[in-house]
Amino acid sequence: MIPKSEAIKKGITIIDSKQSRNALVETLKANFPQVIKDNQVDLKAIATLLGLNDRADIQGYELTFTGKGLANALYSTPTQKLLTLEESFMPPHSTKSSAQTPQNFIIRGDNLDALKLLKSAYTEKIKMIYIDPPYNDKK
Repeated sequence: MIPKSEAIKKGITIIDSKQSRNALVETLKANFPQVIKDNQVDLKAIATLLGLNDRADIQGYELTFTGKGLANALYSTPTQKLLTLEESFMPPHSTKSSAQTPQNFIIRGDNLDALKLLKSAYTEKIKMIYIDPPYNDKK
């Protein structure tokens, strides 16, 4: 084995394992951001994305349906939308003095996008979400 300095003098490119791992992580971040969680590679997300879920260790029941992999991929992709306050809701029983700032909001829009935005901004701060199914979506 030759020293690293001699290899560099001879024009041999040295690839450190940290450098190559960082390059791979950066490539995954750029092309598949849903597989990076807390700046770490999520191997389960990669397996799900590739359709390589190993079902041998699953015990109990599971909901399966056509398009489940696509639904998981759509859930994993970040949303490009922005949550803006359109209106707030004050319950009729609350008094103005007890609730100066409203704590109830009405969000209109795509359920999945709204839930993604709420998950990132309001984790462990929401007591309840009521999702009204679309009834008048032909505006």
